Amino acid sequence: MPNRLARLYRDLSRPNRKTVVFSLVANAGTVDGRVMKQAATLHDSGYDVWLYGLLAPASAASEQVHGINVRRIPYFESKKVSTKLKATALSVFGRNQDTIDQADKALREAIIRKQELVVWLNDHRERVYYEAATKTAGHFLKKEYKEKKEALKSLVSEIDNANDNFFYYRYYQFAENLIGHEFETLPDIIHAHDLMALPGAVALSKLTGAKVIFDAHEIETERTPPLPAERKKFIKELEEDLFRHIDDMVVCCDSAADFYFTIFKKKRPIVVMNAPDHRFLTNKAPPGQDIRSQSGLSAETPLLVYTGAVGMEARGVDKIVQSLRYLPGYHLAIQGPRKDKFDNWLRAIADEEGCLDRVHFLRSVPQDILVDTLRTGDVGVCAFQDVSLNHRYALPNKLFEMAFADLPLCLSNLVEMSKFIQRVGNGVCMDETNPSAIAEAIRQVYENRDRYTLSPSGKEVLSREYSWATQARRLQEMYAKLERPTAFPKLMR
Repeated sequence: MPNRLARLYRDLSRPNRKTVVFSLVANAGTVDGRVMKQAATLHDSGYDVWLYGLLAPASAASEQVHGINVRRIPYFESKKVSTKLKATALSVFGRNQDTIDQADKALREAIIRKQELVVWLNDHRERVYYEAATKTAGHFLKKEYKEKKEALKSLVSEIDNANDNFFYYRYYQFAENLIGHEFETLPDIIHAHDLMALPGAVALSKLTGAKVIFDAHEIETERTPPLPAERKKFIKELEEDLFRHIDDMVVCCDSAADFYFTIFKKKRPIVVMNAPDHRFLTNKAPPGQDIRSQSGLSAETPLLVYTGAVGMEARGVDKIVQSLRYLPGYHLAIQGPRKDKFDNWLRAIADEEGCLDRVHFLRSVPQDILVDTLRTGDVGVCAFQDVSLNHRYALPNKLFEMAFADLPLCLSNLVEMSKFIQRVGNGVCMDETNPSAIAEAIRQVYENRDRYTLSPSGKEVLSREYSWATQARRLQEMYAKLERPTAFPKLMR
């Protein structure tokens, strides 16, 4: 790869060449609204944007979306990379190099064991089936076959879920597979979304001299559910070691900026909020696709709106459902990705409360019509629970989507949501832990909708401070200050 990178490097000095941005994320990329909004903004600003995500069964390895070059790399497919590249990937882990090295060996041993089990099962499958069909003596082989099949299932689950050592190894695997990729051009700027992508960004920067931006979608050490102490220590040390190599940082809210300023000491991180893409705000939903029509309700029926994933107790949707006990005649529409595990959990709660017929589970709609889809609701509700700093500082997409849909809001009485309500004035904060208090807040807002609907001054504040146009300007200003690399790294000479 060094010689190939050296050949590509000559392209960096080509006259009139656009500044190349690599956007890295540990998912398929195009499914991540924040990643795509930023990539589209940079493309529209004249940058040559390449989005590198993870290859999934339903996604293409290569495609172009709205002018953005999308490339996807396998996650757990070990590539044959040089010893020099392996050393580069490992070097970025600082104090945790031994942890990564041990996890690397454990995973490789697991992959070898997996391959051995697959080969054995394939070799013995027909014999086991034949003995079972003909009722010949095959009890011990059948037992061994079943045991090995269960062992394979357990091993695959362990690898896929990054259990034990694999929790640590996945950070290295992403980095190794990234720098082993056959790039078509080289980056001037690498934008790493979330910590999973940052080791790869720093390793690639060592090879190319590119500038590095870290975009923390959440506070990594404060995820929900809480990390065990050993893993939290690993994440904290990894951040501290990697932050010495990054040039700028982006977060989602002011509280997160204050938190990370104590670690990333070069400067206070830039705040780019998760506001809806301004290009979509005037789009109209097709007839019958609005949230009230999908729920089959008349215009007179009080309709509460929650958007996004249900999750479990931490998101507080169960508390909203329980509040319907105190709100006869009110309905709740939940629009977002549907997962049986969570939906069935919530249905059981609604059934226990006697309101299952008033809770509507609606599938996600395209982002470009989501805001208009929500407009026929009456009140937007978000009851995130105070279970971690990430939730305490939450300023989620759903808040902005409902606000731009002109819905008055009932929000958790948490730091950033409370600041938003005080600034914009389009709702109330409530005791998110108490279904009765949630019901009281909902009734207050619904019965006084004119009071809590956005005023002209509130709309001006929402547009000036919280729109994607404003967030895009912050992103553009940050990028404008980052210079292209001017020298080829010594590592590659």
